[in-house]
Order: sequence, then structure tokens, then C-alpha cells
Amino acid sequence: MKAFASASTGRAIRGLHGAAARSAALAWLGGGAQAAGGGGQAAGAARLSAMGVASAKTAAKASAAAVSQWQKGRVRRGQDELVRDVEQRERKLSEAEAAAPAQYELHGDTRRFYRNFG
Repeated sequence: MKAFASASTGRAIRGLHGAAARSAALAWLGGGAQAAGGGGQAAGAARLSAMGVASAKTAAKASAAAVSQWQKGRVRRGQDELVRDVEQRERKLSEAEAAAPAQYELHGDTRRFYRNFG
């Protein structure tokens, strides 16, 4: 998915501004930069006109906004995954804390056994 959110320079489209963002978004819509084997900005503009978008500048802004939303969603999903992981670890810690008195008692029994018979 990295190509989805990156210009041909490797920089995230979301981090670009002005003409650079417009060019990168159009090239992305055109299948990538011509140097990378894609159709470039011209193909992106043609694709937009085929979709009925009047202004390439408006479409470039919309594309950049869509990429930004996609990245925010990816971050949000990552945060949700971290929350689930922390909650699972907290449950395991609580279970270990609940088992600690029994473990301590077993340890004492074992020590007494070896002290008496060892």
C-alpha cells in the first residue's frame, strides 16, 4: 500500500503541498510516474475527465484528501490494535496476580518439605 500514498519520489502525497501535491495526485491517478512505467499526470488528467471531473486541481485536492483519510484510518486501526494488546496484557497480569498467593503458598510448602526431608 506504500505506493498508494507515495509520490514517485517516495514522499507521502499527504506531506506535499501546492503544485507538488497536484502533480503527485494526478500521476498516482494515472498509474504512477512515466519514469516508473505509469501513465503520469497526463493519464491521470485523462482519467479524471473520463470520470466527469471538471477541474484537475479540484480532483487532485480530493485525491490528496482521500489519501489523508486513508492514512488516518490506518493509524486509528493501529491504535485500536495497541489498545487490544494492552487490555489483553492487563488481563494476563491480573490472572497472574490472582494466582500469586497460591504460588507463594506452594513455594512455602516446598521449602518446608526440603527443610524437613532434604
